[in-house]
Amino acid sequence: MAVPMRFDGRVVVVTGAGAGLGRAYALLFAERGASVVVNDLGGGRHGDGSSTKAADIVVQEIRSKGGKAAANYNSVEDGEKIIQTALDNFGRIDVVVNNAGILRDRSFARISNTDWDLIHQVHLKGTFKTTQAAWPHFRKQNYGRVIVTSSNSGLYGNFGQANYAAAKIGVVGLSSTLAIEGRKNNIHCNAIVPTAASRMTEDILPPDFFAELKPELIAPVVVWLCHESCPETGSIIEAAAGWAGKSYLVRSQGSLLRSKITDNVTPEDVKEHWGTVTDMSNAKHYPSIADVSATLTVALEEMKANAQSDSLSKVATNSLSYDKRDIILYSLGVGASLNNPEDLKYLYEGHEAFSALPTFLIIPAITTLLGANIIGDVFPGKDIDLTKMLHGEQYLEVIRPLETSGELVSKARVVDVLDKGSGAAILVDVDTFDENGNRVAYNQVTTFAIGMGGFGGKRTSDKAVDIANPPARAPDATVTEKTSLNQAAVYRLSGDWNPLHIDQDMATLGGYRRPILHGLCTLGFSARHILQRFANNDPSKFKAIKARFPKPVLPGQTLQTNMWHEGSRIHFETKVLESGYTVIGGAYVDLTETVPFLRTNNVSATETLKSEAVFDALKKRIEANLEKVKKINGVFQYNITVGGNTAGSWTIDLKKGVLYKGPVKEGKVDCTLTMSDPDFVDLFVDTRWSSEYNMLSRLHAVRKAVGAELANSENNIEVLTAVEWKQAAGIVEVLGPLADATKEISGDSYPTSSMVIPILHCLKSHLNVFITSKKDGVMFARSLDKALKSRFSFYDSDPIFCPSMLCDPRFRGVLIDDMVAVNTLAIEVKKLSDKSSLEPNFAGKLNPQMAFMQGKLKVAGNLMLVQKLSGLMKEQSKL
Repeated sequence: MAVPMRFDGRVVVVTGAGAGLGRAYALLFAERGASVVVNDLGGGRHGDGSSTKAADIVVQEIRSKGGKAAANYNSVEDGEKIIQTALDNFGRIDVVVNNAGILRDRSFARISNTDWDLIHQVHLKGTFKTTQAAWPHFRKQNYGRVIVTSSNSGLYGNFGQANYAAAKIGVVGLSSTLAIEGRKNNIHCNAIVPTAASRMTEDILPPDFFAELKPELIAPVVVWLCHESCPETGSIIEAAAGWAGKSYLVRSQGSLLRSKITDNVTPEDVKEHWGTVTDMSNAKHYPSIADVSATLTVALEEMKANAQSDSLSKVATNSLSYDKRDIILYSLGVGASLNNPEDLKYLYEGHEAFSALPTFLIIPAITTLLGANIIGDVFPGKDIDLTKMLHGEQYLEVIRPLETSGELVSKARVVDVLDKGSGAAILVDVDTFDENGNRVAYNQVTTFAIGMGGFGGKRTSDKAVDIANPPARAPDATVTEKTSLNQAAVYRLSGDWNPLHIDQDMATLGGYRRPILHGLCTLGFSARHILQRFANNDPSKFKAIKARFPKPVLPGQTLQTNMWHEGSRIHFETKVLESGYTVIGGAYVDLTETVPFLRTNNVSATETLKSEAVFDALKKRIEANLEKVKKINGVFQYNITVGGNTAGSWTIDLKKGVLYKGPVKEGKVDCTLTMSDPDFVDLFVDTRWSSEYNMLSRLHAVRKAVGAELANSENNIEVLTAVEWKQAAGIVEVLGPLADATKEISGDSYPTSSMVIPILHCLKSHLNVFITSKKDGVMFARSLDKALKSRFSFYDSDPIFCPSMLCDPRFRGVLIDDMVAVNTLAIEVKKLSDKSSLEPNFAGKLNPQMAFMQGKLKVAGNLMLVQKLSGLMKEQSKL
């Protein structure tokens, strides 16, 4: 047997509980242990009159059975007062049953404003006000149950009850929304649709039928819906005569009224599909608005797919004949000039390496698009404004080398259309074939149609060739080049005839102050720069290019191409120097191999690379050891950079045993090594000596400054105080044995470090004591200098051995330890004081392997040859 359903400790408000359904609800809740607020205005079924009698009778009936109840006589429009009664009497509120109601039946034409307003005030507004007053308490205690009362008139309609039916369907919508909002706080809300004998129906229903519609048969359904164990929420429950059922809306499968999203809908279209629209044989219930929206999304996607299938199925074909004239004209259009000797191969058909720039293969793709209407067909019935069409992105892949003349056939088709909100991005793939049917190039052109977005399409495509951002470091190379005021006028002669680039009126319509440069022209400039810097200006090494065009360029502005070398990929971005805008971004060029082409005049006439001296020394070593170096059998190109830009290059051809400045003159480079000027010097020279050499120079400067005073003191020894002379003589006396030993070994010749260093260390402790105790050491320095000269025969011959200077206040900043270090260096390298530079010793402080690991040395090509070269250098360092 089931456990009895209890409401002990729960507080229930029932509106309209003076009779009928409300009374039955109140009695059953009280019977099950709930504390009940019995609300009833005590009026008639039309909303007139009021009395406390009805509510008091029910309260007394509950109390007589041992239950708990309190009466409330307010209108449901004052719902907050009803809830306050529950709080004042029982301290909480758990359940609200909105049952109160009236009737003011009239045929639609006879309904007055009063008839309409009274019905809605009681049924709809009263439900709203009473439930809203309880809502904060439900949320705070994380529990609540709500019942709203609808009607079959609301669900199905009924003659003479337009006002009542409208209110009753209104509470259903209210209930559904409260169920959604209350779900997270354990608040359930359901709509009950009762058919019962009551004051409102006592003279409407037939007597025998009225007798079977007992409220007591509906009350258990409401009590169950309000119990804490009931999971139901957001439902419409019909109940009558001991029967209950659930109602909900269902919808037919419906029908598309247009096949493509670009089509319009006519009344004739609706008529044609009406049978399917109204076919309920496969009707379905949708539990939420999200589920309904999902079906609409599916319908939209189907219409878009139908529209795209039409445009995507169209292929535009175009033939392009070209010869040397077209190749040269294109090269001029993208900035090739006789000012750059390396550009001659693109401008002169008689050049032994006459070639087309690889980006020339974009031209057949563009002329195909301009000659066909496949982009316009994407939006049937809509005209695309050419002034609102932008070239968004470009991708080119070269599949076969291009001949310098011939005929090309290109086939283009739209592969996707993306909704970017403010416009539509249209992806067009173009395959280009030569006259033998060989596929020579693949282009993907992305155009952006301003104002054509917002059609609900997807934003991304798996068919798009993605851009790639550059590394987060300074560029490895930079090229700056100014465009001509006539640049667009020349470039358009290659086939891109869009008037936006030549006609002032068209430019103004497009929102530009004057005609702009073709984005593909800017791309041609950048591609040339990359070929020069990283492909030895060899177009056969070009594989692919991808770029986005975020900003336009005006003819005459200066372009700066920044490049990052990452394996066989060169990332790049192009800026306009005058504005600072990035005009090409997310771009890259893929090469088959990287072999930088370097100009030899990148360093100004007044600038000298430190590497020059190292290469000069290397050249002498190579010439002196030809047999050894030829065993490596490799050609190396060193690229030396300054500030991230290539400043010079040298070729070491160990097949022939030669080293010369500039790129390789004959044959092929086996390995390219790139380093900054200071790092390259560190690879061969131990510049750690340079700081000691600078210190040596400083010592000489001070020695010269105080030399005159020391010299003058020789004839003025009488001015020295007895104390200072005694101190100086005492120090020198301590050094006596060392002085004698030194003189015995070396005579008057230049001393070795083994002789001088012990003397300096011995002086160190005495001089430190003196320096810290004397404010003015000039007089003592003279005494010490005189004393030292009398004991050390080599004192005058050593240009830096002058310990007495440490006592001079002008030289207190130099530590005695520094002087020891300088003497060590100076004595080991006897002529150091007269040298202005250091001879490379081919064993610098920077290890080649460490330089490579740290990114200071970049290598492209045969790494095995680099290891052989490194081994040779180590061997040479021992010579």
